[in-house]
Amino acid sequence: MEQKIKNYTLSLMVLSLTACGGVSLGLSEPKPQIDTPSKYNEKGLKFEYPANWNKSDVLDLSGIRQVTIESPGSALVVISVYPDSLANDISTYAKEFAEGISGNSPSKVSVGKMSQVIEQEGYEIVHFDFDISLLGQKVSHTCKFYRKKTGNHVCLITTQIAKEDLQKAKAGFELIRNSLTLNLE
Repeated sequence: MEQKIKNYTLSLMVLSLTACGGVSLGLSEPKPQIDTPSKYNEKGLKFEYPANWNKSDVLDLSGIRQVTIESPGSALVVISVYPDSLANDISTYAKEFAEGISGNSPSKVSVGKMSQVIEQEGYEIVHFDFDISLLGQKVSHTCKFYRKKTGNHVCLITTQIAKEDLQKAKAGFELIRNSLTLNLE
């Protein structure tokens, strides 16, 4: 394949940012219910997520799978599984996402500087902050990307939330990331 597949998650993420609470217009982020988590276990992808969060989309296109989990507030997690041959490196993935939200959102988006890639707990990690202005309200967000190669597949986890709600949702993000296993071989 001449070019790696561009993030097809982009349009879903932009839609989620503007239509599903991503701009935090009056939404309050509830504490994630992690004591009795919900479980996802399909086609070799397994993870737990807070009981009060919803698994909203499962896409399976040409060997690329994507699962979206949303909190009742502004937290969003997208788990994408790619065959290694189709997966971008984490910096390219994050850069394409940043370009996509800047250019494709119906609201005004201002993206900050991307962090350096670090390695932690088996993941490559990069993040950036961005502001969304909609209906005269500016809300600062943070977006973090985690990339892990397992066998012939790559798992990319994208987390996004209004900065004001990050501490409230952090335990939910950690539950998903720490419980995730991928067994596709």
